[in-house]
Amino acid sequence: MVDVGSGTGTVAKIIGDAFLGLKCVVLDLPHVVDGLEGSGNLTFVGGDMFESIPSADSVFMKV
Repeated sequence: MVDVGSGTGTVAKIIGDAFLGLKCVVLDLPHVVDGLEGSGNLTFVGGDMFESIPSADSVFMKV
């Protein structure tokens, strides 16, 4: 699952903790995720959703 524009990844962390077999990726602008460390099944990727979104079975975007 890719959580787009998630900032610190609070929602992705909650989902990842509930579903340990799910690989969660938080995609946000590089300056937002700079210095954030993933754990277990959670990783942070710096990028621009208007240029590219990492490949995934599902994309989660809050509005």
